[in-house]
Amino acid sequence: MLTLLGNNRFAFAIDPKSKAVWSGGAGQDSLSGGHPYEYLDPVSTRPTPSDYGWPVCEENHVAYTQEANCSTIIIPKLVFPAYSTIIGATFYPLKLNGLPYAFPAKWRGSLFVSMRGSWHVNSSGVPWDAPHVAFVPFGLKTRMPIKSVNWGDPYSQWIEFFTGFQDAKGNRIGRCTGVAVGPKGSLFVADDTTGNIYRIRPTTANC
Repeated sequence: MLTLLGNNRFAFAIDPKSKAVWSGGAGQDSLSGGHPYEYLDPVSTRPTPSDYGWPVCEENHVAYTQEANCSTIIIPKLVFPAYSTIIGATFYPLKLNGLPYAFPAKWRGSLFVSMRGSWHVNSSGVPWDAPHVAFVPFGLKTRMPIKSVNWGDPYSQWIEFFTGFQDAKGNRIGRCTGVAVGPKGSLFVADDTTGNIYRIRPTTANC
């Protein structure tokens, strides 16, 4: 049994090689300066109970009050900007040889994360973070994100993979939620605004 201390626990995924369970925290509302970041971490490899700081510490051992003791707070392995609302995650399988819509090798064994985006808006009325799906490259041997956490740049560990849900004025056509790999290798992304399920696959089969 895992006991996880945090806020808005979402996005469970199982590493296909190490079998570690990764889970994330979608953060809180009314933040100043975009902190703390949202995160994913291999929670099954951590001691239990696992304390990720909320509500008295940020994940990089920053205390909110003088009385807070943040020395034992777990530092996560993967971070995203505040208000991303990470809500779904899945690892792409390592071995899909022969399946008709298998992604190329560089995508395999790494992580896809769906972000529902923010309802908080900036001074122009545009939501802070747009809905999208991110791709996080993982090391095949380390089974960790290839890039380490950079507390000054929550965008450094991942790339945008599936976008277009929000325009520059903040108008949205959807908000992605669940993400999963199908039996033939396609990636499926659910949208809880329209009810659509998007299928993403290589343009050439048997890559």
